[in-house]
Amino acid sequence: TWEDSHTSNNDFTQATAAKKPTYQTAEINGLPIVRFDGTDDLLTAANFLSSPEGTIFAIVRFTAALVDLQPTIASADEAVGDNYWILRSYRTAATPNMSIVQRNADTVDEVRGGTVLVAGSVYLQMARSSGTAYQLRLDGADEVLTVVSGADNGDWLGDATLRDSFSLGGLKL
Repeated sequence: TWEDSHTSNNDFTQATAAKKPTYQTAEINGLPIVRFDGTDDLLTAANFLSSPEGTIFAIVRFTAALVDLQPTIASADEAVGDNYWILRSYRTAATPNMSIVQRNADTVDEVRGGTVLVAGSVYLQMARSSGTAYQLRLDGADEVLTVVSGADNGDWLGDATLRDSFSLGGLKL
């Protein structure tokens, strides 16, 4: 369990031993981390966010070659699989970039940043929605956004209904 430090108790957990990430001490600037294997490790929490607006921060380091469509944080409908919201690295022509993708049994809306992510580097990722447009920042700098499919409607979690949980390190379908 990764306990929420806030009083809202939005703890992330994993009951299956083989899918648990590992806790590592003194990994980034002497601070601890949670290491996901990039295959099936993930932590889940109850569906605690539903607003069309918000900001999410993640500090990530990809220790191996980046995996296509690797989620950092995601929320999905576990029964149907076509209602989801994901902050992920994206690979096109072997170039990984941070992106936001969401779908509500309709056209996939995806926007991505322009900075190439490099395995072994540490990144501070920020994804923000105003309710009408997305903003991505990498290491404090605004990303130039490209619409990959659909639109940059910035409706965040407002459009992706029927989601069961949030997950860190992977997408739980």
